[in-house]
Amino acid sequence: MDQLLTHSVIMLAAATAVIWILRFFGISPIVGYLFAGLVIGPFGLGLIGETEGLAFLGELGIVFLMFVVGLEFSIPAIIDARRAVFLGGGLQVLITTAVFFAALQLFGISPLGAFLAAAALAMSSTALVLKSLSESGKLHTGFGRDAVGILLFQDIATIPLLVLIAALSQSGSVGAAEIGFSLARAAVLFAVLYVIGRFVLSGAVSHIIGLNCIELRLLLTLLIIMSAAWLAHAAGASLPLGAFLAGMIIGETEFKHDIENDIRPFRDILLGIFFITVGMQFDFAVIPDRAGLILLALFGLLVVKVALIIALLRLIGKPRKEALQTAITLGQGGEFGLLLMTLANKGNIIPASLGEAVIIAIIISMLIAPFIIRNSEALGARIEARLTRGQPSRP
Repeated sequence: MDQLLTHSVIMLAAATAVIWILRFFGISPIVGYLFAGLVIGPFGLGLIGETEGLAFLGELGIVFLMFVVGLEFSIPAIIDARRAVFLGGGLQVLITTAVFFAALQLFGISPLGAFLAAAALAMSSTALVLKSLSESGKLHTGFGRDAVGILLFQDIATIPLLVLIAALSQSGSVGAAEIGFSLARAAVLFAVLYVIGRFVLSGAVSHIIGLNCIELRLLLTLLIIMSAAWLAHAAGASLPLGAFLAGMIIGETEFKHDIENDIRPFRDILLGIFFITVGMQFDFAVIPDRAGLILLALFGLLVVKVALIIALLRLIGKPRKEALQTAITLGQGGEFGLLLMTLANKGNIIPASLGEAVIIAIIISMLIAPFIIRNSEALGARIEARLTRGQPSRP
């Protein structure tokens, strides 16, 4: 207890100081959290070692993030953006994962390890991109909408991957039958949550909001999130999966915006703790030994992934300028990639060397991503100028 309390104070003090300093340079708080974890962690100043208490708080951040993602996962919104989500996002995840999988196979990585690492690298940072686009007023531009659509599909694709990792962590190996059982269990969990949400929660939420009592509304929201996560854990699924399903159900009600506003501070702080715990995993000492895999992963994120997204968006008819800006905006790893690699590492599902290399590459890409996103239009224009040099101008 004393150790956890001391570590919590150190962590909050470091995060406050780092984010306060970085704010003067306009750098994303996510980068601040990662850097704070790097500084105070066992591979930095050694002020904090990894503890179960901090790891659990970090996982709660992902639970709250997945709940918010679920809130935004309304069927009408998906139908309206179906081309960007299912065509653009689906092709991006599928083809990027396949290309990275093939590349990792050349390095002698096992098929399962290569698949999970490739899927993790195919993901971009929802939190970082949405925050950057929102702050710059570009969220509702053409490339902003394309980026959001692809991010939404990436978030959806994370769900079966979490189910797979949870199944692998329990059994050590898994076949088609086990995967099918895990997916069926997730479907049953959704059905249970849907029935509870439709016939119990909707009335309770309506009643509590009608009372206009902020404390009760907040307590009910926290109860919904934590109960859904608990049910998922009891059913052998991941906590974030339960939170996502609960968010999806509440997202179909008229109270989604009230609830989202209520939990935003909790989500941001707990997600910050998750990024701190990820930053604590950054071990400079392993970089020389993992240099090849780290450079391969970085090249894949910053060059191959960007090129693939440009080609895919052009293939489905997006203007070249819009495709360039979208691809540059999404050319980084993300929190769900970090989550997948962290869970796979803890479950001993993949070699530690692969997990460490991918995590370090994703962290580096996220550290530089805010600068790239902020200058995406200029970078896109520069690339477009080089592409069109000596060629007739085309849209």
